[in-house]
Amino acid sequence: MFDTECLLTKTSELIKLKLNDELVLIDTEKADYALDPINDDAWYFQNLDDEAFSYSNFVVWGMYDSPVQTATQENNAMKEIKMFFEVCLVDDGGPIAQNVFNRMLRYTRALESVIDKNFDKVRSGLKIKVSSLTPTSFDLTGKTFRSAGILVTANMSRN
Repeated sequence: MFDTECLLTKTSELIKLKLNDELVLIDTEKADYALDPINDDAWYFQNLDDEAFSYSNFVVWGMYDSPVQTATQENNAMKEIKMFFEVCLVDDGGPIAQNVFNRMLRYTRALESVIDKNFDKVRSGLKIKVSSLTPTSFDLTGKTFRSAGILVTANMSRN
């Protein structure tokens, strides 16, 4: 049965597999500076640990809490699943700081592109909506981080 766990697992595996390739495509197109690839070990499900802060960038991903929204479609109960994927960068005031907003937009574009080009491999026929998350900044462990990403909303049968 294809359930919420399958959706989360398959979507995260897809993005992890394809994101760095999309970053290279954007770098080639723009030809001004390179985006740092995401290390395979720098993916964190809904939680950060001290190791995350040792990377120059990392991805935080997971599922948003949302009220149960049930609708019916052809006698099948439907539920809405909201998944987020955010790239976080350390902003140390160095070269990244000079164009941090554009970098965040490019990481967001790469995430969107991975979903647009490949989501049928997660579950053919599943209706999704992809929204950009507003770039933001936050301070942790004495460092400033920048983050941006996407929200993927999927409607699935509960049966």
